[in-house]
Amino acid sequence: MPTLDLFQMYLLVMNVSSFILHALHFIMLRTRGADVVGGGVRAFLSAAGGAAGTMLATLIWDRRTEKGNAWQHVLALTSLVIWGVIYAFIYVRPLDATTFVSKLLVRRDWLYIYVGVMSVVTLLAFGLDKWRAIKGSRRTREATLLALSVLGGSPGGLLGMLIFHHKIRSPQFAAGLPLILVAQLLACAYLVNAGIL
Repeated sequence: MPTLDLFQMYLLVMNVSSFILHALHFIMLRTRGADVVGGGVRAFLSAAGGAAGTMLATLIWDRRTEKGNAWQHVLALTSLVIWGVIYAFIYVRPLDATTFVSKLLVRRDWLYIYVGVMSVVTLLAFGLDKWRAIKGSRRTREATLLALSVLGGSPGGLLGMLIFHHKIRSPQFAAGLPLILVAQLLACAYLVNAGIL
């Protein structure tokens, strides 16, 4: 069996701990109807490296994203991407600083167009949802707004939050969209470094 270094041991401990705490939370919540493990502790474990354990527990016990668990799902998903990219930079394809800058300067017009279109669509979706909220008509699902952001529209989502003052009190948006953008930027940096993008 290969030996694990300190970073890998840390991630292993964090993910096992996160899985166990989330499992206890979901089991106790179903049997007693009470949250015995605080959401702050579970969120900390996800953000501190236990996102894979959180995601595994979520896939087993809590697959539906609803208003009450949306923040946990966004945090776990973005943390999983961020820690995955950090792991990939360390063990799969280390950062080559000498060629990374030159790789960044390569034009990627298709990527800029895609992100621009997705950002405009997401901005319009935020604006439409705000307008519907004012009018009291049928709203756009939060999962749809988050999905548009994850699919490349996070700059437009952030802009929509600022322009329309919409979803600024919801943690899955106020903290989630910046995390989504960070995860996307890190993933793009890794793909550029690896020569994939």
